[in-house]
Amino acid sequence: MKITWKTPFYALRAFFIACWWRIRGFQSLAPGDVTESRLEECEACEELLVTRQCNVCTCYVDAKTALASERCPKGRWERFALPKR
Repeated sequence: MKITWKTPFYALRAFFIACWWRIRGFQSLAPGDVTESRLEECEACEELLVTRQCNVCTCYVDAKTALASERCPKGRWERFALPKR
């Protein structure tokens, strides 16, 4: 993993994502088939590290692919639109 001047901002972004997930009542998980297809895309990517962490955004792909509000920084998969509550 590269540590750059952007690294603290990635940590702050992860904090806000976790807060939004809590505000939504932990309801922002993507369906299982979407999560599986996202994981397949990540496993085929050359940026995936041995620690199952993305080298571009520094997120752990097992957690990131499960959240509907997330997207791939390289454009391999997009956000999943949840139904309105």
